[in-house]
Amino acid sequence: MKLASLTRGFALLAAVAVAGPASADRPSLIDLQATLDQVVSGLCDGDPATCGPAAMPAVGTLTFAPGTTNESVLPLVDLSLSIDNTIVCSPNCAYAGQGSFSPVSATVEQTSQAALLISLLASGALVAANVSVPTVGGGTLDLLFTGAALTSFAAADTPGRAQLGFAYQQISLQWQGGVSGWNLTTATGSGCTVPAGEVHVDLAGNAASGLNPGEIEATYTFGVAASGGSHPALAFGRRPPNPCYLRGTAARQIVSMTFDRLWSQDDAFANRQSVETVDVVNALIDRWELRLASGVVGEAIDLLLADGTLTTRAFDSGTGKQTGSEAWNF
Repeated sequence: MKLASLTRGFALLAAVAVAGPASADRPSLIDLQATLDQVVSGLCDGDPATCGPAAMPAVGTLTFAPGTTNESVLPLVDLSLSIDNTIVCSPNCAYAGQGSFSPVSATVEQTSQAALLISLLASGALVAANVSVPTVGGGTLDLLFTGAALTSFAAADTPGRAQLGFAYQQISLQWQGGVSGWNLTTATGSGCTVPAGEVHVDLAGNAASGLNPGEIEATYTFGVAASGGSHPALAFGRRPPNPCYLRGTAARQIVSMTFDRLWSQDDAFANRQSVETVDVVNALIDRWELRLASGVVGEAIDLLLADGTLTTRAFDSGTGKQTGSEAWNF
């Protein structure tokens, strides 16, 4: 550690110690801690071996009790929320019970607003909570919650960050013109549902910037569903997400879709030559998760392939002609 860094650190600490008159304007303990954290993090002069991993920047805001005197605005770093369904196979597979909504998990910057949030929600008060995130590639993700209640709040592993969780009674997801909502209390939804015959385009190594309007970056893998026993499953991740999956999952919608893997060298998608196509018919949505990380919004979805058909088709990468197909019924 360099002497200059130590000198700079002690000078800043001294400035904090004498700042402000002996009045209500004096910095709070949280402000003093934040300043101390900045000083200490600056002592390593950017050496990763000393500083550790850099903290990810905030990409949006998480606002509790918006528009009220108790409004608490926290800079949002990342976020995830999920819905899990109960599926019973005996022998045919079907949904059972209601979907389970996990509390929202979010990483935020630790600010003085956290004290107001904790004092407000520790009492058991239910408030509204809004998430607003300008996303990579344009557009804004908006999540609107009512009846939000704090379930956890703790310091994160990264200095200056906090990890919080909150449950809620209603949720609305607005993204790229799609709106989907669900009321956990009444088990009713509003807005869009997953369209039948939705097409997912797997880029197979192509740059996302090469997507034509309406095309989707998606990846998929096959496996065995935990809830379905020996039944096969398909897990896929996609971006941008489809907000309709929120209501579609909560309403236990049966879905059909096509995954089209494009020729990896066809960056312009000019000839639309396919390496393979996978058609899924009448699949059950086992789990859905919305993820926000580094300003990029995506979703992860697990499908249980039950009581439907899975078809795979292979194509010649040079001519685009189909070379064969196989189908399995479940």
